[in-house]
Amino acid sequence: MRATIENIVSQIEERKRIKERNTLTIRRDMFQCESHLLETEALLNSMYSHGPNVGRRRTTLDGQLFSLKKDLRLEELNYWRDLVFLKKEFMETLNEYQAAKKRNRAYAGDSFSPEPQSKR
Repeated sequence: MRATIENIVSQIEERKRIKERNTLTIRRDMFQCESHLLETEALLNSMYSHGPNVGRRRTTLDGQLFSLKKDLRLEELNYWRDLVFLKKEFMETLNEYQAAKKRNRAYAGDSFSPEPQSKR
């Protein structure tokens, strides 16, 4: 059971690393998308570019940014769900481990204590 507890702790730590990596990637993509949006806004505001391609690009970038924000929220939610599950498993296993240790101590205590002898 001790190995199971250590494995669950390791899974929690790994899930945290995955979340951080995924969140960083999504935030980096969001930053790039926002930068492109700013460039597109600048083009729209300039007197040279009022063509339909710029408007379509802005709409596409807005959609991508919305999607990335959704991905970020989903990653946070999935992390929370995974963590709840792993912590539940951890607590159940820890309780089983502690109960087993308690039983072992009780058995060990019984085997070392002499039986009371009756007087005849």
